Amino acid sequence: MISMSLLGACLIYALAAAVVLLLSYQLALRWLGHVPRALMATLLVLLLTPTPTDADFQNFAPASVTVLFELLSHSRLGVLRALLSLGVTATLVSALLAWVLPARRSS
Repeated sequence: MISMSLLGACLIYALAAAVVLLLSYQLALRWLGHVPRALMATLLVLLLTPTPTDADFQNFAPASVTVLFELLSHSRLGVLRALLSLGVTATLVSALLAWVLPARRSS
């Protein structure tokens, strides 16, 4: 059963991730004039990919945050576990975007 504090932390993180995505979208529109799909896909992967934080696979956290904490604690196995989650998710998102969105033809 999920505790209320964990649910609250997840909601706060989701809200913060949404704010980061919205701000990056607005900044890309202002500076670049358009929003690159690769930028938004990368931000979504970095912010929303979960990874297990323990060996029992019972607690999950965002992979990018887990990588930072595992680097600080000098845990090579933990870093690799989190990077594996990020790599698999990035590969799947890239393949999905390449399949769904047609390539632009230069003429």
